[in-house]
Amino acid sequence: MTHLRTLCITAAFCAALVFSINMNHARADAGALSSNMNNNSANERFTVYEQFNYNDVAEMRIKFSHYGLQHIPLLTSYFFFPGSVHTEEITDEVRAHITHMAQTRMVDGNEYILDIEHWRTDVNISNEERAANVEKYVEVIRIIESVHPNVKLGYYAMIPSRNYWDVYENCAYNDSRREECLANEQAWRDANTQLLPLAMAVDTIYPSLYTFYDNPEGWAHYALANIEEAERLATLAGGKPVIAYLWPRYHDSTDMAYQLIDEAYWRLQLEVVKSTNADGLIIWDNAPHRSTGEMMRDPWFVQTFDFIRRLGDDDTNDVDEPDQQPRQKLKTGRAQFGRR
Repeated sequence: MTHLRTLCITAAFCAALVFSINMNHARADAGALSSNMNNNSANERFTVYEQFNYNDVAEMRIKFSHYGLQHIPLLTSYFFFPGSVHTEEITDEVRAHITHMAQTRMVDGNEYILDIEHWRTDVNISNEERAANVEKYVEVIRIIESVHPNVKLGYYAMIPSRNYWDVYENCAYNDSRREECLANEQAWRDANTQLLPLAMAVDTIYPSLYTFYDNPEGWAHYALANIEEAERLATLAGGKPVIAYLWPRYHDSTDMAYQLIDEAYWRLQLEVVKSTNADGLIIWDNAPHRSTGEMMRDPWFVQTFDFIRRLGDDDTNDVDEPDQQPRQKLKTGRAQFGRR
């Protein structure tokens, strides 16, 4: 089968093309899925990670790793602030709490993702506030590194500041908005440039590409632009890996909150991320009332397995020109969606 390496231009075509792939190549039932996955390993250049919270996930992690789903621990803000109360400043009490957390919950040399989101860095605040908050995120890393100097750290969704509507194609829904939208996107990029000290402090960059709308084409524009920004900052910071976050549900801020994304839309998301220079993706899901057995029967997981299984067979991983310069692959994908 030829991979979905050429990105689609319209939402309808995306859905039709990916659904065809689904029907022809991913009709595994849960039993066949479990038996077949043991024989496959992920592509060395592109890794798929999981951060699942299901009621029996801990005992399944070893099996997931055999399937090609690796795990990176996520430490939420619950672990960083006394009494789980977010503070605007890093007080001595907060420093002591973070130090104790690092001593008791982290292992030197291991990799962790930090999820602290209340210090804003988005385009809608002043440069002064953004710079001050970047310093706080960097200080948290320094506190942890004072305990574990060889630990590998990154922040969920901090680089770049996630943005959907300031991406030019999603802003310019009519010609009269062209100049306004170009200015909006540039302002977003300028704000992201202020995140460079944080990009230099982390080991890996983890942009978030969660789904807000039932609009595959709009999602692709947003995903490609956000990954491009992550790649730009990663390059400026000396060359950091970029691993994108996906969630197989609609974001909880929308009218479709927590609904599972349909399998065609989900497969498109997997393929779009892989079409870039990202080093991998992380699939996050929080459903502690569910079992992994239930999850593995979901259409999105069947698609994920098929995607991982084909990574090792993908002889088009470098697209048309294996010797192309870094990020040319991402630019090619964006051009097929009309990126300027």
